[in-house]
Amino acid sequence: MAGQGAQHQHFVELDLLAQRARASEGLVGATILLADEPDRVNSWGNPVQILGFSWAGGYGHPVAEVTGGPVASVSGAVFAVQRSVYWDLGGMDEAYFAYGEDVDLSLRAHLQNRPVEVVAEARAGHHYEFGRNASKMYLLERNRLITVLTTYQARTLIAVAPLLLAPVELDVTQHDWPCDTDSVDAVFTANTLHIMAWREVQALFRGVGRVLRPDGLLIVYGPFRYAGQYTSHSNHAFDDTLRQHDPASGIRDFEAVDALAAAQGLTLVDDVAMPANNQTLVWRRAPA
Repeated sequence: MAGQGAQHQHFVELDLLAQRARASEGLVGATILLADEPDRVNSWGNPVQILGFSWAGGYGHPVAEVTGGPVASVSGAVFAVQRSVYWDLGGMDEAYFAYGEDVDLSLRAHLQNRPVEVVAEARAGHHYEFGRNASKMYLLERNRLITVLTTYQARTLIAVAPLLLAPVELDVTQHDWPCDTDSVDAVFTANTLHIMAWREVQALFRGVGRVLRPDGLLIVYGPFRYAGQYTSHSNHAFDDTLRQHDPASGIRDFEAVDALAAAQGLTLVDDVAMPANNQTLVWRRAPA
């Protein structure tokens, strides 16, 4: 059994983890709850993006929505693995120091065709805050690169190499973006509008209006409200959590966002319901 900062007084049915780990010969994680809000999820297993980015899956959702099952990565807060399996996977690499070693271990388990899963009934509280200090940001970036460069095969690294180039910083509030006017075929942004202040959302759409070519697309993924109504109870709770941490953030009203797009000459062409109560909105600029 492994744990990083979990609170023992909140352990529930953790013997299920050991039982499942012995049976599966894989990695078996607990459902991690917010210690200060034990009816809310900290992580129900962590997604992993192709470049090694990972985040707390299900963060802020009600415990009642937890289903368990296969995941990309267990949370390092609490998981179980047989000792022999752990060492067969190579254990946790000391090079990481902090952050990302759970992702690295999970990916190596996947490469050995071992199960990586979360048990819904096994729960542990975790004192969690998403700090943004410089040391943490450095370690997160360094460690996800360690994972990618040491886990992927050569042919995979060649395929993703263009994506590993240093990112270009974009401050949406600046008038001059690092690209020319009418030079971009498409703009995609995911899970950003609800963590930005409204003035920044407005600036984003103005910037898109400057750089998008005729017939270009703006694609936005994330949660929205429609006619002032949330699409789910969990989105309502998520919005409350967002506004408690930052009153300027919050789930945006579709109508207000669509008005920003229309002001830039963009017309909505698709609104697709996605998993986890999210939407994908697609706007197109008129042809020249």
